[in-house]
Amino acid sequence: MWALRHTAESHETPGNAFSLRTALLFALVLAVVLLAAAAAQDWFGEAGVIVAATVAGFADTHSAAVSVASLVADKRLAPPLAVMPILAAFTANTVSKTAFALASGGGRAFAFYVIPGLILMALAAWAGAFIVGPAPP
Repeated sequence: MWALRHTAESHETPGNAFSLRTALLFALVLAVVLLAAAAAQDWFGEAGVIVAATVAGFADTHSAAVSVASLVADKRLAPPLAVMPILAAFTANTVSKTAFALASGGGRAFAFYVIPGLILMALAAWAGAFIVGPAPP
């Protein structure tokens, strides 16, 4: 509640909502992750997909999730087996965001506000997967 009442100075600069550089970078990351996930799945099976998704998750959860979903769409991975790699990527991304929150110029106060939310989201995702359990084939 204190955080809601606290007002901070805005240091935002106006800019464009779309950045061609960011879009191209995302496309490049997505292409690399798609290739890595497919290769890992061919070489190491489901464990390879989990490792590839986790490593990709440190940079971006979306590219890892899209890669795993494309494996499912191509019928190279069963839908119930997609849950673990996506959760692993999400968890790795949460670890990255936690590190950035700690290392950012916002200091301990910023980390104090950000990290509990990150942890709660990760715990909720894992709890949901655990409660629902594996989907029937």
